[in-house]
Amino acid sequence: MILSSVPAPVVKSYYRSDSGSDFARKIFKSVLDSVNVEFYKRISSAEYTLQVQELNKKASENFSYKDYLFPSVLLMSILTVSIFNTPLSLAYSIEKGITKKIFTTPIRSGHFFTVVLLENLILLGISILLIYIEGKIMGVSPKAFSAKYIAYLFMNVVTLISVGLLMLSVFRKLSAVNVAANILYQLMMFLGGLFFDVSHTPMIIRWFVYINPVSYMAQGLRNIINGAPLGFLNYFVPIVWIGICVIIFSLNFKKVMNYE
Repeated sequence: MILSSVPAPVVKSYYRSDSGSDFARKIFKSVLDSVNVEFYKRISSAEYTLQVQELNKKASENFSYKDYLFPSVLLMSILTVSIFNTPLSLAYSIEKGITKKIFTTPIRSGHFFTVVLLENLILLGISILLIYIEGKIMGVSPKAFSAKYIAYLFMNVVTLISVGLLMLSVFRKLSAVNVAANILYQLMMFLGGLFFDVSHTPMIIRWFVYINPVSYMAQGLRNIINGAPLGFLNYFVPIVWIGICVIIFSLNFKKVMNYE
């Protein structure tokens, strides 16, 4: 038999010393045993060989999943307020004619917009504060409480708020804004590297990873926690988004607010 003369492949499995990783190793071995049974039914001498090696415990301890997820939770909170709350509250007030009634008073569009923006920023500030309290309890890295980290986080807030306003200037009806917000939220979250690596996604969707500001913001926040320097793109891409969004929204401000 030609196939029987082919040397059996070796599958290497690496695991850490914690119970979860060891449990995953046992599941993988069980699956591989099932595969070998099927091979024995067809080719008696073919069999996968499993080599198990424990990773360096010191190296595995250097990675903190809490520090990895902390920026993700913060960015999801910012995304929720920026993509949903801010544009939807403005779109609702405009579509229901609330703004027209308000603008018959001495209150002008700029005043109303500022109040709505401050309301959502206060809501976001409370959300971030609660996340930081939870992070402190969970033992997140002290670098997440540094001035540099908080300053870069504020830049992220400005960026995503700007994206929400851009969406409002493009989709002005409440129903359209709601649909666009759900789509954009999912795209930015899942293709922003918040929970898993997206650098090796298929090219058909990788283009969005490259233009998605969340990708660079999540990386930047993690770099600060890990003690790595922020790259040029960690600043450049968010600033470009802020510039484009603010310019477009400013040019359409009166139309968006239905003030003309």
